[in-house]
Amino acid sequence: MPAVPGPLPAPEAASSWTEFTAKLRALHEWCGRPKYRALCGRSEGLSPAAVSTLIGKNPLTRPPETATVRFVEACLRYGEWPAPEAEAAKWIAQLRLLDGPGSPARRAWWRGRWGAAVGAVVLLVAGMVVWFAAGGVGGSSGAGCQHVRGSIEDLRMKRTWPSLFQCPNRPRVGVYEKAAFGTEVAVLETDPSWFICWTRGQAHPGGNDVWYYTQGDRATGRPELHRWGYVPASEVRVGEAPDPAVTRRC
Repeated sequence: MPAVPGPLPAPEAASSWTEFTAKLRALHEWCGRPKYRALCGRSEGLSPAAVSTLIGKNPLTRPPETATVRFVEACLRYGEWPAPEAEAAKWIAQLRLLDGPGSPARRAWWRGRWGAAVGAVVLLVAGMVVWFAAGGVGGSSGAGCQHVRGSIEDLRMKRTWPSLFQCPNRPRVGVYEKAAFGTEVAVLETDPSWFICWTRGQAHPGGNDVWYYTQGDRATGRPELHRWGYVPASEVRVGEAPDPAVTRRC
């Protein structure tokens, strides 16, 4: 049985995204700090990359709900908690509370989004401040991609990306070394997944030549690339290629 060092962390005390992330890390500690891959074996659809975006060195500022519930359930099952689904519901309730209109965490998050708007122009009109942000400040709504604040280290490019884009995609698809079918470096197992940017490359069955740059979940080749590579837009379930929300071109 995994070592469970103390009482189960409670998410209700978290009043900000930073505190919520700290609670997720405490939950990982509670279940014995298992390796990411071992933890992923306890929840279908959870990947090491998703765990890293939640509790890693550079976690996302606002944890995605799907990844959060899978991670919480995995930790609870690893720690042999008797009712993981019921306990996970408390975490999702707190996440939604933090994300609700008027919450301090939500206001801080939106301030960050507006503050980071690229090409914003401020006009003073009759004492009012009007913002015009080139390209908008967030992602698209509905089933398209969503802009996600946070940063992630890219060991292939040897740089840190300041934000990501979460998009619906077909799970268990290949990630390729280049923006072309050829050497597969990893498999992307999750849905939705996050992507960094888009570029043009080889034409694919989607009827265009758009490819998205991301990090796969399971390495299949070229280990020195650390699972980073390209996925054809035909595997990303959005209406346009590139999706309008993915504003960064590689």
